[in-house]
Amino acid sequence: YFIVIDAGSSGCRVHVFSVKWTGAADGLPTVAFPAPKKKTNPGLSSFEDTPDAAGASLAPLMKFAFDNIPPEKHASTPVRLAATAGLRLGGNVPAT
Repeated sequence: YFIVIDAGSSGCRVHVFSVKWTGAADGLPTVAFPAPKKKTNPGLSSFEDTPDAAGASLAPLMKFAFDNIPPEKHASTPVRLAATAGLRLGGNVPAT
């Protein structure tokens, strides 16, 4: 399994992928589609003035993701947060 969160300016989406490593000659995994997904609003750019609330806004997406993954796989499931270009609508904040 792996989790991808697409964090956009208008909303955030989570996709939960089931991956099976079959030992195929090409070395590529088989990914099950369609993947369970969920969208929430507002997007992360709406938290420009309250950045501490941004993380909490992702909690329902993480709950959905883990509800779709067997509990014994939770600890080994990677999570990728991908911020889309729409997040550039926020102000200039230096990376730390």
